[in-house]
Amino acid sequence: MEDHFPDIFGGHDTKEVILEPLCTETGVIRNPEIQLELRKISSFVKSEIKRKTEKFAIQNDIVNITLEIFFTVKEFS
Repeated sequence: MEDHFPDIFGGHDTKEVILEPLCTETGVIRNPEIQLELRKISSFVKSEIKRKTEKFAIQNDIVNITLEIFFTVKEFS
C-alpha cells in the first residue's frame, strides 16, 4: 500500500518504519514469574509497565529482570 500512496506514507522509505519497532522491542522480560504477574494486570496498564520495565533494564544494563525490579518499576509507574 505504501508503494501506491507515496505522498501519504512517505515513499519507499518503509524499512526504517518497519524495523524501528523490531529494534526497540527487546523482549527482555523472560522471567516466568513476571509473566504471571503481567497476566494479573489489565492490558492497558500492562503494556505501559512492560515498556517502562524493559526501558529501565536497558538503561541500567540489566540482563535478567527479577521480580524485585519489576515490582519497583511497577510501583513508581
